[in-house]
Amino acid sequence: MGTALVTGATGFIGPHLVRVLQQQGDDVICLRRPRSNVSRLEPLGVRFAMGDVTDRSGLDAAVRDVHTVYHLAGRTAGFGQQQYLDGNDGGTRNLLEACAAASSPPTVVHVSSLAAGGPSAPSRLRSEGDPSAPVSKYGRSKLASEAAARLFAARVPITIARPPIVLGEGDAAGLALFRSIARTRVHAVPGFRNPRYSIVHAADLATMLVAAAAQGERLPQQPTDSNFYNGVYYVADDQTPTWAELGRMIGAAVERKPFVIRVPLLAARIAAFGAEGVARIRRKPMVFCLDKIREAAAGSWCCSPAKAQRELGWKPAQDLQTRLNETAAWYRSEGWL
Repeated sequence: MGTALVTGATGFIGPHLVRVLQQQGDDVICLRRPRSNVSRLEPLGVRFAMGDVTDRSGLDAAVRDVHTVYHLAGRTAGFGQQQYLDGNDGGTRNLLEACAAASSPPTVVHVSSLAAGGPSAPSRLRSEGDPSAPVSKYGRSKLASEAAARLFAARVPITIARPPIVLGEGDAAGLALFRSIARTRVHAVPGFRNPRYSIVHAADLATMLVAAAAQGERLPQQPTDSNFYNGVYYVADDQTPTWAELGRMIGAAVERKPFVIRVPLLAARIAAFGAEGVARIRRKPMVFCLDKIREAAAGSWCCSPAKAQRELGWKPAQDLQTRLNETAAWYRSEGWL
């Protein structure tokens, strides 16, 4: 039992993490901006601290007397590399500066991304010791955030988690997959190859983050070639479906048999280019953009959860199909489908 601070708690992963923390008896503080939507957090009875990781002011007070910080906040969409860096690299630096300045620095679990590691080989899962090779602006910014974390490893105990695609209840971005299949019975697959993807449900990710805080490795204070990736964990379900297989699994969850349509990558790039143009006019970046098409064209995105399973005793509570069924049921109950 202790006090935990969660940044980025108003995103869809945040409430899942808050519930796990409360189940183990933690007092939970959620960092929020003045205009943040906290409707999913207020019923959980959390405390709030006003602040923004992109603004150093206010963070010292937020981390005071906190034993663990779960750093979920970050930018997933932007108009250029600098916007991604400001949110992911800059935000991480600001937060860790505040943690390092605390009289008793808290343990920090920094949520990065498989995108920081890069795509996997066709017949091999990416593991923690593989050299990082991001292919997107988002991935490069998350790798930069990890580099920032390493600068503070001698003063703050830090563990890095690299989740792949995260699905689950409350996910507005993932809703498009479910809604398209439920309403049109169509599932679009970019390209004509069959890359595979690692996936994790938000609730299973939350349990892994809590386990990493309690018993995970920390980043080395004096990194060498042999220990550089100590303190880094991938987290994923064991199943690695192709995009077409994932569509059929979602179809089963929404009780539809989808028709799989192959979309040439050139057509996907044109659509993403148009979406970016609309986003710029609206001055609101979208997740669907050319950066995502770069990732889609890079091949498989599969990572091994073996280290997390071995060292943290972690495993998903349910199989992937059950998790997709639960997600679809939640969307229906909330009127999203």
